[in-house]
Amino acid sequence: MNTDIAGLRRVDRMRELVLEKQRARDLACGYNFAQYIDENFRSERMFRSPNHPNEGLTLKLATEVFQRLGMDDDTLQKLREVPKDRLFPPTEMPIHPSIIAHFGLTYVDLDTRYRYFGEGRFTWAEFVGRNMRYEWNPLLGEGYELANKGQLDSAIDVLWRALQRSPRSAGGHSVLSEVMVRKGRLKEAVDLAAIALQLEPQNQHYADRESHLRFQHESS
Repeated sequence: MNTDIAGLRRVDRMRELVLEKQRARDLACGYNFAQYIDENFRSERMFRSPNHPNEGLTLKLATEVFQRLGMDDDTLQKLREVPKDRLFPPTEMPIHPSIIAHFGLTYVDLDTRYRYFGEGRFTWAEFVGRNMRYEWNPLLGEGYELANKGQLDSAIDVLWRALQRSPRSAGGHSVLSEVMVRKGRLKEAVDLAAIALQLEPQNQHYADRESHLRFQHESS
């Protein structure tokens, strides 16, 4: 936590080298992503993890490519409106506190939680601690598999136990909600869907599902 990673790794020089390489690629391909990255990386997360661009950068790339293919403005607008929930890897690399401070990043702080696959979101310290302890929750994957196979009673048992270990797992709550619907336990399904949405409020799939289940329950 206290290591000066920014100084140790000479991150200003690393930034210069990365941008130089991107400018060379831009020049060869006729784009200008280096300038976009340089101007916005302090206020917008550019990459979810190394070599995996985040939503803003991906959308800029897609828009510029499709414009050059002659796509009309209406189609490009539809592209921008597509829910992004399932288009990106389900994990984010945490950012070291000294990097946040050195570059003055405004979109993240010490309390920011980073998503780790289906197990939930964790602060930088929690994320690194779990990595050092080789900590993960195999019950979630087992529960998902049982649900997919239609072994609903077993899936319920395993997923409940999984959620005791990973209470911030939106995916676990969502899958258990789906299982409850298949078992005819609609009230429990609504409650679980609501928790999934609370954990991931920007997830449009969870929002639509919670609204649909609540309407079903209130109409029954």
